[in-house]
Amino acid sequence: DEEGGVWHPMVPSEDPNEVHWITHIMAVDQNNQTVAMSQLNADTDTYPSMTFQVPPGVTQLTPYSWCNIHGFWIGDTVVLDKVAADEGGAAADCAVSSFHPDTWPSLHADFSRLQNAVFLSDVPFDESNGEKHVPYITLTDENSNGSIIVGNPEGEIHPMDGEAPHWITEIYVVDQTGAILDLTSLDPTNVDIATYEFDIPEKNANGDDVTSVKAYAWCNIHGLYEGPTVEVAAVSSSSGNAAAGTSEAENSALHIGKNGRKSVVLAGAAIVAGLNAL
Repeated sequence: DEEGGVWHPMVPSEDPNEVHWITHIMAVDQNNQTVAMSQLNADTDTYPSMTFQVPPGVTQLTPYSWCNIHGFWIGDTVVLDKVAADEGGAAADCAVSSFHPDTWPSLHADFSRLQNAVFLSDVPFDESNGEKHVPYITLTDENSNGSIIVGNPEGEIHPMDGEAPHWITEIYVVDQTGAILDLTSLDPTNVDIATYEFDIPEKNANGDDVTSVKAYAWCNIHGLYEGPTVEVAAVSSSSGNAAAGTSEAENSALHIGKNGRKSVVLAGAAIVAGLNAL
């Protein structure tokens, strides 16, 4: 409410009992097609908002938002005048990249909250619950990067079905301290397998040496799963996420940049259906 000054809170937290924010905002046109979507940073001082260009041919827009605690909300429909509808702006854009790194701890906390509230488990599921949902890490010989696949290629692989909907929405990697090294959101469109490639930094954001890694995967239907821990051998100073001699800020920028290039796009229709399925 702009006039009344009532805003939804944006509360980042590593505590599952405190984290509270608007995770997504989207706009839907008169044909019920998603024309814009944004994933929001929980760690922000401003109110939740999204700015976008209206595609040509759009005559009305209806906003939606997803609150991690209180669910799916719809706003008032706005009717566009004919001139705006005819001219329009850029083509529809429901493609968004992964959550901002500042939001990663809050996202993990929210997954833990849902794991307890929805799936009645205080801990993530693992191999004892079946291999289909488990994210497995394979490292390169240099241990400078790795790849993740959800499921067992020789057994069951997790589906990526945006129409059902049933897919792995996020994959992320933590080190031996629990620090999140990388996270991506997956698009279930035109893919059969949930996979991701990531870089392994020599040190995490706290300056600790990375000695082991473990992957987590969130299934929109079946919850949070963790994979087995994989040990990381010592990496030479010339390898890893950034070249020797770069500053901490440069290292961070390189890491975020690489993550941005590798992030997979979320499909608007699939995420709307997925949110409704929760």
